[in-house]
Amino acid sequence: MAANLKENNTLFGNPDTANPSQRPTMAKARFNFVVRNYNRDSIPYLATMQGPVLALWGEYDKNVDPIYNPKIYKQYLDKMKDQQTLVIKNATHGLLNANWFNYQLPNEWPFWKKVVFVIMGRHGYASGALTTISQWIHRTVRVTYHQ
Repeated sequence: MAANLKENNTLFGNPDTANPSQRPTMAKARFNFVVRNYNRDSIPYLATMQGPVLALWGEYDKNVDPIYNPKIYKQYLDKMKDQQTLVIKNATHGLLNANWFNYQLPNEWPFWKKVVFVIMGRHGYASGALTTISQWIHRTVRVTYHQ
């Protein structure tokens, strides 16, 4: 992990020296997105959020740390304002079933996985992910707009 962090710091840490040709397997748009966001810190903004928040992470998220980030969010969000954090078991960054779709980006999926996802439909998501979202929306809309 230390070597990976060092490499990432070199590749993405300085926007003035970042060069997409140093990571030829990464799409240029994705590379630029990572460079723009690599040193960003959302922590100062968490405590200022006024409305309802549902922050979800997949247990097997390859884009953000599903152990560290929820702990940080819980420190700053307010449960009294219907601000909630949750890690979805066996889920990816997109809350898909990690057994089938454990990739960092959808463009990494082989064609046959795309076919499987279309066939699976909503069942392609990790167990409980869509229910968690829909129940939270229903509860939040009821509390926020019907009081």
